[in-house]
Amino acid sequence: MDDCLHQDNASAHTALSVKQFLTSQNITVMGRPPYLPDLAPCNFILFRTVKPCLKGTDFTSVEENEKSPEGSSQNLVPEMWEC
Repeated sequence: MDDCLHQDNASAHTALSVKQFLTSQNITVMGRPPYLPDLAPCNFILFRTVKPCLKGTDFTSVEENEKSPEGSSQNLVPEMWEC
């Protein structure tokens, strides 16, 4: 399975050099229209909330991140899962 990237239509993402690089790396880009208000997730605030909690923390693998208390979004923002 190829890697897949989901991004918006910002000019930095649609530049020819970016498209050529992603193609050369076999990365499939999942496009989307420029405005879809009905697709905003209820946990959109998560990233702003989690960022200060993870500041200065370095993980060497996804598994290490998932096992650590700092890496668990369920521990950081439990009310997020109630939406």
